[in-house]
Amino acid sequence: MTCIIGVFDKVNDCVYIGADSLGSSSWNQALYKNKKVFKAKDNKNILIAISGDYKLQNFLSVEENLIEEIKELKNEVDFEHMVKYVSPKIMNLSKQYNCVTVTNGRTYLCGNVIFAYKNQLYMIQEDGSVLEPYDGYVASGSGGDHATAVLSVNCDKDVVTRIIKGLESAEKHAVGVKRPFYIMNTLNDDVIEIK
Repeated sequence: MTCIIGVFDKVNDCVYIGADSLGSSSWNQALYKNKKVFKAKDNKNILIAISGDYKLQNFLSVEENLIEEIKELKNEVDFEHMVKYVSPKIMNLSKQYNCVTVTNGRTYLCGNVIFAYKNQLYMIQEDGSVLEPYDGYVASGSGGDHATAVLSVNCDKDVVTRIIKGLESAEKHAVGVKRPFYIMNTLNDDVIEIK
């Protein structure tokens, strides 16, 4: 299920993230009020999207201090900070909230997380790996591959249009992706809804 997309906006020097709204299993589907893209509870510069288990959305949407305030004040939130602090914190919270699987002694999140801070875009994978996309965009979920293909050929379009086209492609071709789509950014509190 799911399609989440993150794109760096060079024009506004921020990140936009879009997501669908469908919750699904092998046989069932439903729409929920829980948005898959949301701002951090205590930091409006942090934007998060989840693919996988809704429990990720549950605890990440109410958790505070995902980024250390002192590091933010010193302008030291970067890839290294994501690897050393943010990803381990999300992994530990996942264990605390029983939102992990253990396979061959390795612990995995119950989904992927797109994490944006100001103008920085990251993907935290199920094993806790932190990826920083070279091309300025990333997608995940059952519709992730369809969205990535569309994002790669629409580089001349504005960011919101690229995200909408990516989500529409995922909705058309992937099981478990459905409107409404929600698009947010790290610059302000605007929420775009596509029904």
